[in-house]
Amino acid sequence: MFSSISSSSPRNKRLAVAAIAVGTVAALTTLPGATATANGDNGETITVKQEEVSFRFIDVPPKAKSADAPASPGDMILIVNRVIMENDWVGSLHASCVATRRVGNAANSPYLCDGVWKLRGGTISGITVVRPKYQRFAIAITGGTGKYDGASGTGIERVTGEGTSTVTLHLRGE
Repeated sequence: MFSSISSSSPRNKRLAVAAIAVGTVAALTTLPGATATANGDNGETITVKQEEVSFRFIDVPPKAKSADAPASPGDMILIVNRVIMENDWVGSLHASCVATRRVGNAANSPYLCDGVWKLRGGTISGITVVRPKYQRFAIAITGGTGKYDGASGTGIERVTGEGTSTVTLHLRGE
């Protein structure tokens, strides 16, 4: 997902970083091959890799006057990512991030990001607020459908390189 970070304008860099925040969310709760360990609340901890498939920035009026201008409220990022576990593709993320406020420093522009994972047997959703200057994001797992009905917990996404990130998901026990 970060393929545009090192070789693009500062505006695209901050948008690409914001887009990763939606991350791998909760879709990983019951994926085959997940590396899970017990944590203090009888839940699971799962770690996966995320890779960018597509990234699109939509600059709504007022349009930016320069490539390093901060985002304005309503500017959007649309992304599709693949989720990789043990070198196998296990699902996809469809996400959007919306700038919520204009600030003087582009790296501090806040984005509200939400995403839905499409996996065999159902979907799972998550949400976060991102500021592009950070390389680590907290994700709230907000629900799911099908076999993921009732998904909840939190996640941490870390940028690992150009176009990639690692997500560690902490799922609540029943």
